[in-house]
Amino acid sequence: MKAKISVLAIMICLVGCQDNSLKLEEEECAHNLEHLDAVARSYALQENLTASRLIDPNELKNFFGGTGRVPKCPSGTIPYKAFALRNGPFCPNNTNHTARFLASSRPQLPVGIPP
Repeated sequence: MKAKISVLAIMICLVGCQDNSLKLEEEECAHNLEHLDAVARSYALQENLTASRLIDPNELKNFFGGTGRVPKCPSGTIPYKAFALRNGPFCPNNTNHTARFLASSRPQLPVGIPP
């Protein structure tokens, strides 16, 4: 009886830990998308780009500090894809990550970026 209870307790813990891990990955990816969005906006203002122009995240390497590496989604192997500035970046690995990013009250594009 004790063995069954122990196994059940371990299974519950594992499920709870996995759920927490998925939420942390979602949070980290949403943060990465926010950072990517902010950097893309700065780049667009600097280069006089339009809101409809596709921006490849690799164009932004110089904006990511000393590493020069574009952040990646922690839960997938597919890197962030090119995106139109007006739409913002998106996660190709999990749509929930993009939804969380968009729900974080993404600001309007600056006045200096034409349509």
